Amino acid sequence: MAKAGLADPTGQLDVDPHTLQHKKYSNIFGFGDVANLPTSKTFWGGFNQLHVVRHNVERQFNGLTPNAKYDGLSEADILIDMDKAVKISHFYGEKPNDSLSTGFMAS
Repeated sequence: MAKAGLADPTGQLDVDPHTLQHKKYSNIFGFGDVANLPTSKTFWGGFNQLHVVRHNVERQFNGLTPNAKYDGLSEADILIDMDKAVKISHFYGEKPNDSLSTGFMAS
């Protein structure tokens, strides 16, 4: 990616953190572990990013500008005992996702 001019200085795909569109090449989108997003690299982070990319690519195919925005939502389940787990959920800026109904919140 670096030789092709697609990466940022850390070697990750250089995308806009909201539209997930490459900052230099408008026909490239990225999500998941390869993208330079300032959020946790989790399955649920990538899952939430996937929907933004799908929507924005479809709009671009139809001659429209990307308008879906990723808010940094990332979640992870962490085992704290053999039969206990907590869910960590946050948006960009480590802002907690207070919508969880688990009774426990961490960020």
